[in-house]
Amino acid sequence: MNDLKLQKFISQKAHLMWYIDEIEKVSKSSIVESFLNYGSWDDIQELIKIMGKENISIIFKKQLKNKRINYSNKTKNFFSLYFNNNA
Repeated sequence: MNDLKLQKFISQKAHLMWYIDEIEKVSKSSIVESFLNYGSWDDIQELIKIMGKENISIIFKKQLKNKRINYSNKTKNFFSLYFNNNA
């Protein structure tokens, strides 16, 4: 994974993380959450190219184990099916 490429990409898509003050310090977990919740399919596909589908899948599945989950039921269901079948 290329961290410099990731930083450049998320700075171009800062509107997906409007609630974060210092976007250059955002965690990979927050990036995944923001893109899966608010990104377009093209945004998500580009994130997969940069971070890797397996890495995103691991982060997503770990997030689902938390008590507080910031995904809608539709988003959880879709990406659970997607990563289970594609990662």
